[in-house]
Amino acid sequence: YAYPDENYLAYEKGGVVLYALSDYLGEQEFNKAIQKYLKKVAYQEGTYTTSEEMVDYIRQATPDSLQYLIHDLFETVTLYDNKMQDWTATELSNGKFRVDLNFQISKFRSRKNGKAFYSDNQRDSLTYQLPDTEIAIHSLPLSDYIEVGIFDKNDKELFLQKVKISNINNSLSFIVDEQPASVGVDPYFKLIDRSLLDNVKR
Repeated sequence: YAYPDENYLAYEKGGVVLYALSDYLGEQEFNKAIQKYLKKVAYQEGTYTTSEEMVDYIRQATPDSLQYLIHDLFETVTLYDNKMQDWTATELSNGKFRVDLNFQISKFRSRKNGKAFYSDNQRDSLTYQLPDTEIAIHSLPLSDYIEVGIFDKNDKELFLQKVKISNINNSLSFIVDEQPASVGVDPYFKLIDRSLLDNVKR
């Protein structure tokens, strides 16, 4: 569904989208939906299947809480601007570590001219004013599951979980068993992000 003049979005979007859906739905559920679709359309003659028909099979396998992904990934050109702001780790008396992190999530859609828009109507957008600045961050309404990861010095996962996000600016705390060395928001870049350089902070 990417616009023809937006090659930078269309070029590898298909692979990113299908990988993301497989991860969000679970590989087994995703594969079952695709197998069901293939069983119906294999060896067709005359009127052939379309991408919309395949998406309908995926939609049927998608729980209500994740239906927004179908619209974002297939029916619109939707991008994120996810940024890990800062984090601290505090050792606890039991030897574990409390990790306090602050990150920002912004979601937007692209028009045919490449310009971003942050609402499907003027009353929908979110705004977060950066403290002590005149800079404001805008976003489409959020009710999205975004992955948060915490890693040790060898990049081993200490924590990895999808968290439901409703705000642009977010502060969360987690407990991990070992000393962390880096944290990330969407650290494996499963979502289409405007900049991948600020998702992970060491």
